[in-house]
Amino acid sequence: MKVLAQTQVGALIGRKPKTMEADRRKQRAAKAAGNKIDPTDPISIPYIPPTASEREVQYMAIDVLAYLKRRLAIIDRSHLKRGGPPDPAMRGFQSWLSFADAAQTWPFCIQPDGRPLDMMEAIATDRLVGDPVRLNIREFTDLLAKAANDKQISEEKATYDKEARKVTKLTKNRKSKWEVPGGPI
Repeated sequence: MKVLAQTQVGALIGRKPKTMEADRRKQRAAKAAGNKIDPTDPISIPYIPPTASEREVQYMAIDVLAYLKRRLAIIDRSHLKRGGPPDPAMRGFQSWLSFADAAQTWPFCIQPDGRPLDMMEAIATDRLVGDPVRLNIREFTDLLAKAANDKQISEEKATYDKEARKVTKLTKNRKSKWEVPGGPI
């Protein structure tokens, strides 16, 4: 089972660590009082309390993805009541990409080669690497362009290096082309 750190979950659901701490307090209070918790509220995400070996609160990836699916189901239906397109920031990466404006962000994790990967996809396919970041559309495309450029440069360099090795090296004691019998004359 994949376990996520608080910073990863915060980036994924768009909440700051202090807010998540307040959510956990609300969750404990609701459970102690026997109140029912709304499944689409962030306080409904179960967490693993800190232990002696692990000092940070952790979350199971499957619980976070289940919460996001509940949120997406609500949002997919919400636009039917008010008309117009659904909120793109919560529908999924491709919908966000089609509706994103300059201010909307989406959670990504940056792959070793520099490409941003949708964080939900990274969790589902077990390719979560590094710290999560929230990027707007401009930052996302800039990182993609930089990764593509870096790959192109490295491929060209490899080609040049391969061809350069093929060139025969001249000997140290070579003579001028004019001094060699049968030279250019």
